[in-house]
Amino acid sequence: MEIENGLPSLNNKYRLDQQIGEGGFGEVYVATDLSLERKVAIKLLKTEISERKESSQRFLNEARLTSKLTHPNTLTIYDFGTAGNRLFLVSELLDGEPLSRRINRLGAFQPADFLPLFIPVCYALFEAHQHKVIHRDLKPENLFIHKAIDGEKLVLLDFGIAKSMGELHLTQTGQIFGTPYYMAPEQIRETKNVDHRTDIYSLGIILYEALSGEQPYSGNSLFEVFEKHIHSPIPLLAEKISVDLAPFDELIASMMAKEVSQRPQSTIEVATWLKDLAHIKVSLPTKQLQGTPPQSQEKEPFFDQTLDIVDQGEVSKHSSMVYGATDVTM
Repeated sequence: MEIENGLPSLNNKYRLDQQIGEGGFGEVYVATDLSLERKVAIKLLKTEISERKESSQRFLNEARLTSKLTHPNTLTIYDFGTAGNRLFLVSELLDGEPLSRRINRLGAFQPADFLPLFIPVCYALFEAHQHKVIHRDLKPENLFIHKAIDGEKLVLLDFGIAKSMGELHLTQTGQIFGTPYYMAPEQIRETKNVDHRTDIYSLGIILYEALSGEQPYSGNSLFEVFEKHIHSPIPLLAEKISVDLAPFDELIASMMAKEVSQRPQSTIEVATWLKDLAHIKVSLPTKQLQGTPPQSQEKEPFFDQTLDIVDQGEVSKHSSMVYGATDVTM
């Protein structure tokens, strides 16, 4: 790396100002685009990852697929390149926190507060699906609550394991990609059969978790969680919170149908259904005082992290990396 004003830079084009995240694949930095004098986020892969052909192809896949997308609720990708022997991805810089952190910090959302955030994500996903891009790893960690000028909005992140329908992709036979708590039955059984309705299943889990503070399924082992996705009925929201949210239960049950043909066939259908529910006035009980973390659901190691599972045997985990920072001056 070069040095710019005492700080490392990439190709004398981006100055790395502050590291804000780190995962199994590399680091994320707040950086400055020196030519445009604007703040950006940079995802920088570790050397050993950059030099692996499959990993570098996935990274390029993320840049290529995400660059097609222009919806304001999808992270904007500015640039992609190599600095020395490390790959990097440049995106807009977000200010806020992941949805997962907000839920862990404050518990369940009031429906009236969550729907205005969630519905635009349905449209962002619809654009991706129109480009034949399936995310395959939707979860609260990959939805970022960004403090925009006109208020908060949810931004869709991390297309690192996305699949482009109709193209040759990087998944091997017998290999599973995804995050166990959020994986659809067909994603567990055989990755090659996933389509945009797999994302709808995961979106249903996110909706469930946002309204209840917990995922619908948990277990003492990885395969117990998988078994529940494939066979178990979805617990009613009233089993998690002391409020009847039957209209939302109906939508979530449809989104999380075991058979893909029984789910809404597009995220536009989901958005339309949610708009019909927007008039429902409910008040969830306050689980804990503001600022006090709610009682978190017990999680087994890496059940909420992205996994590669090859031949149902070897398991490796990849931590997602966030493209934003809290209290960053934009």
